[in-house]
Amino acid sequence: MEVSWTPLTGKQQDVQNIQRLVIPAVSVGNVPQLALDLLLHNVPCRAPVPSAVLRSPFVLPCAGGFDLESSQSDQPEHRAPRRISTSLQLCELDVPGQSLHVIHQRAPVMAGCAAVYAKQMAEFLSRERIQDAVLLMSSSAAGRRDMHMHTQAQPQRPFDLRSRVWSMMTSAMAGTELAGRASETLGVEMLRGMGALGWNPAHAREEVATDAEVDSSTLPLFFAASRPGSFVRCLLEECEKLGFPLLVLVMFVHEGDNTLEATAMASTLCDLLDLPRSDAWKMPSSWEYVLGPPPSSALYM
Repeated sequence: MEVSWTPLTGKQQDVQNIQRLVIPAVSVGNVPQLALDLLLHNVPCRAPVPSAVLRSPFVLPCAGGFDLESSQSDQPEHRAPRRISTSLQLCELDVPGQSLHVIHQRAPVMAGCAAVYAKQMAEFLSRERIQDAVLLMSSSAAGRRDMHMHTQAQPQRPFDLRSRVWSMMTSAMAGTELAGRASETLGVEMLRGMGALGWNPAHAREEVATDAEVDSSTLPLFFAASRPGSFVRCLLEECEKLGFPLLVLVMFVHEGDNTLEATAMASTLCDLLDLPRSDAWKMPSSWEYVLGPPPSSALYM
């Protein structure tokens, strides 16, 4: 089984000509999904529409409205579903001089299937000859160390949320222009205590458990990418095997209203990829009820 796709424009090259791909991990506070919402509503010169529907038997199915105005998304050259959001959709960003696409994932991976889905995704990245990929991830702030509060490169801005963005990468990404821009230009440091690449496959589950008991290791008390079987850890391992350049941006957050954290992650991503945007972010309409609809006024009558 593999990740399959169906083009919505009738053009096979919509998937086959991808140079750089941005992928969200379904993680704490849905920060990656919210960051991509901002990206889709603010970066393109023209509003994006889904160019392909991706399918995996290990991602739960879902469908809903597409969060763009009708006049923007209802274009005749696109086949149905034109204004429907699904579990996995591929969107192209209209950025001059770049072939940049994002996968918008709106449903979680089935329980116990993260490893096989990560293998599917790594094979998709390699099979479609994608140049490189950036994965967005959030992790529980309850599991971080004090040294993960903000990076040393930005100690003068401890309350700037962008200083809480860390990185991990595969060997193939290390030394690339993108990795250099992340560390040298933006000051996005490698996640401390997790090896030279920000993650260490040699760390086993018992080491994390020992850290929780002894509180002496440099590992976070709980960090999703350190757990064998987690999607991010497995994707890093699979991409490492295939020699695929993958960069992971991770931010420690709490559950709740994470729109500020999402804005910080989106800002970091825009700076990293040199994407044009206005000074003020346009909030997606889907954010109006990001924590659910308000209670009925009839309750207070």
